[in-house]
Amino acid sequence: MEATPGQSNRALVVTGGDDWSGPLPRFGSAIGRVVAADSGIELALELGLPVDTVIGDLDSAAPQSLREAERLGATLVRYPADKDETDLELALDLVCADGAKDVVVVGGAGGRLSHLIGIATLLASPKYADRRISWLLPHAAVYVATPQRVLTVDGSAGDLLSLLPVGGAATGVTTTGVKWSLHDETLPTTSTRGISNEMLADCAEISLAAGTLLVIHEGDAT
Repeated sequence: MEATPGQSNRALVVTGGDDWSGPLPRFGSAIGRVVAADSGIELALELGLPVDTVIGDLDSAAPQSLREAERLGATLVRYPADKDETDLELALDLVCADGAKDVVVVGGAGGRLSHLIGIATLLASPKYADRRISWLLPHAAVYVATPQRVLTVDGSAGDLLSLLPVGGAATGVTTTGVKWSLHDETLPTTSTRGISNEMLADCAEISLAAGTLLVIHEGDAT
């Protein structure tokens, strides 16, 4: 992705799901805050992340994991089970309210299909449009592309790159570094034209004039 902003502007949000498979993600030191959404605390502990806050109704996290989080200095923020937001949305709202401009969501693979789709559409919410949003999964990475900035995806030749418009058509879409380039074109939500493009080198760029795209990168680099 783009260059990492200063430490105080970058946050990690760890959410629950299946146990991580494959190589564990590595993060630099430029992390301002780590927040676990409910059972995301278990993955955060597995990754050795310094969790500041565990947030949600905390009905999925193992009690021993919550005790360990508190022992390591984390604050527990408990919500009632009857609420309008998912635990992940609460966590995202928390770090954004604290000023995070670059937010990386980790985890969320496995579990119910409704949760997987829900995470993807949540990240594309207009209320996060001025943030850099990315989502790391064991074998893929998902980025949100908006008109505010050119999105740069690092990978390898042969990696797959898919563009999915969310909330309406994406217009003025231009791509470079991929096998089938787009030049100021429109991707409607009813089309699969943006699925499974191929990267030609170790970098691809996506820009658009209006709308929102979920950019899914699948390959050895993810």
